[in-house]
Amino acid sequence: MSDHDETISGEMTKGQRLLTRFSPWFVSLLFVGFLSWSFFCSDLSPLGTSPATGLRIAGVAFICVAVSIIFVYLSRDANQEIVEFTCDETSFRFRKLGNARTETRTLSEIVTVCERCDKSGTPRACRLLFRGGAEALLWYGVLPNSVALAERLRYHVPRGR
Repeated sequence: MSDHDETISGEMTKGQRLLTRFSPWFVSLLFVGFLSWSFFCSDLSPLGTSPATGLRIAGVAFICVAVSIIFVYLSRDANQEIVEFTCDETSFRFRKLGNARTETRTLSEIVTVCERCDKSGTPRACRLLFRGGAEALLWYGVLPNSVALAERLRYHVPRGR
């Protein structure tokens, strides 16, 4: 029996799922607080007078746009994160964050297995691309057996794809 004949599985704890789910909200609120404080509580004019109404409206509009962009960027990856998985010799079953439905894919449906590295070059996650354009994100160290799963999936993806 080889290494690739057994089932690999893993699941995030409830605390990890909650932290992952609400981190975009938390970061966005921190950014709103910082921008609001720095804009409305600091002295913006060189003469010490309060800023004009138009400048305040522009500041509020900027804060809203900036927070929206940050929130969308952070939550986009969160919706692709795998929170639980099971993989055997022929199929890969997984569930993404915020989705109660379990997806089942054959290993032959996986087109690419890409590593995502941090600035120092250390692998932090594995991005899976499927036929049809769907994708999923598997973070190393968050899910038990995630590194073993990534190795298995890389083993099953034909070279040259």
